[in-house]
Amino acid sequence: MEHIKKLLPDPQNLTTLESCDSSGAESNLPTPILDRVFAVLTAIYGQKWTSLIIDEQMLVDMQKVWAYHLRDITVAEIKVALDKVPKDYPTWPPTVGEFMELCNFGKDHLPEFKSLPRPYSAPEIAMPAFEQLRSVLKYKT
Repeated sequence: MEHIKKLLPDPQNLTTLESCDSSGAESNLPTPILDRVFAVLTAIYGQKWTSLIIDEQMLVDMQKVWAYHLRDITVAEIKVALDKVPKDYPTWPPTVGEFMELCNFGKDHLPEFKSLPRPYSAPEIAMPAFEQLRSVLKYKT
């Protein structure tokens, strides 16, 4: 475990990690947040997580990949995922894609649907409009 501490970057470093793409653009995810994610995963999974980090270059590569894929995810969404990790992945750490799913990233949050109130109109007013709609849609009764 001591060798992992040596590999982790300085938490006081507030720079962002470079993304994995060829454009040279930087991730929006600050290094301390990613360090915290990795620290929590280490605390939860222990050797199962740290065994994925075989050397310093592997840690740097993992951080770049995770930073790139988590770049548009908010800190609140990351917290949601970290809270879900032990329950949804009890035996093995999630991949970055699985972690993104735990963040609910990319899922449209639809508003709660409620039924419409009954129309105020009298049936003799509404029925001609329904008949016109049926003829437009070529709906046969």
